[in-house]
Amino acid sequence: MPSNVDSGRSHGETQFADPPVDLRPPITPRRQKLYELPFGRQAAAVRDRAENLRAKRRIRVFAGSPDGRRSLEIFDALYEQQRGQSGVIVCNGPSLNETDLSLLTDVPYILMNRGYLLADRLPSPPVALCAGAELVLEQYGDEIADLDTTLIIPAEHKHYIKRTDQVAYTALDLRWLFATRIGSSLFPGYTITFLALQLAYHLGWTKASIIGMDHRYSQGGDPRVIATTQGSDPNHFDPNYFGHGSKWKWPALQLNEYSYKLSRAAFEAAGRRVVDCTVNGACEVFAKGDFALELASPPPAAGSISDEP
Repeated sequence: MPSNVDSGRSHGETQFADPPVDLRPPITPRRQKLYELPFGRQAAAVRDRAENLRAKRRIRVFAGSPDGRRSLEIFDALYEQQRGQSGVIVCNGPSLNETDLSLLTDVPYILMNRGYLLADRLPSPPVALCAGAELVLEQYGDEIADLDTTLIIPAEHKHYIKRTDQVAYTALDLRWLFATRIGSSLFPGYTITFLALQLAYHLGWTKASIIGMDHRYSQGGDPRVIATTQGSDPNHFDPNYFGHGSKWKWPALQLNEYSYKLSRAAFEAAGRRVVDCTVNGACEVFAKGDFALELASPPPAAGSISDEP
């Protein structure tokens, strides 16, 4: 059972799992240059404290706003709505083209970013769609806003979504932690899959199977620099996912893996499981499994889930 960094839940506070003592976050691209300077670590620590204080104030303001209150109502309604069930997190790698998506019939699943391009291949609607990267929302926010499903969106990018119903926003929390109950804030963890895993836990899933998380790219690039796609997109299930001329950023796989390790630790501490069923996936953080077999096998016992509010 994970203990919570935030034990209370006043004013819609997010509850986080305590991170394992042996996990220390890596240096992020945002901090890399600062750490290369003399006394860079000390300077980063001072800056982090100041930014955390400002973030706490922003979270409080957002929580009290109409969007914040409306979002919290959505998250509270979703909390343990699917307690004890197995579900699927559908990532966007090209291995989805080798995955039998018809198996998602009668199985709850979460889509991410432009995962809606799979609509004609999916047998039922998703539980929700999570979209986090500003470049995705800037370029495709109108398409995402037209989807008839619950949307989970960062509050700082809400101006890209021209609707309020079925949209839950989260303010940016600078603490790199895994949420066990989502409130008014989250840390994005450098990968939208991290948000989807937190939503899966929040919903009460005792097993989350992941598909399409290839965790490899055709080439590398600086995650701090905006790239422009030349030709078709080889890194996603659809060559037009980031089609010619689209803007995006290269992922920082080391940072992704740290978020996955936090996710695995939180699930396992509560007797839950995350299984990576990606065809030939390159991520080594989660246990591997066969998609069809995992869907056919029962989830861990519901009694292993905390009954704490």
